[in-house]
Amino acid sequence: MPQIRFQLKEMKKKGERYNIQVEAIPSMDYGMCNGPSVLKFAMDLLNNK
Repeated sequence: MPQIRFQLKEMKKKGERYNIQVEAIPSMDYGMCNGPSVLKFAMDLLNNK
């Protein structure tokens, strides 16, 4: 979530412990409630794992 982007570095470290990729949702997609774009972003992350 863009509101907690300042915690991204810390969350990425926590995710690494469990082999989980952590990224922030693009703020434009979040703000516009663009579900299909957010889903594509997530799926791209999974496919690039």
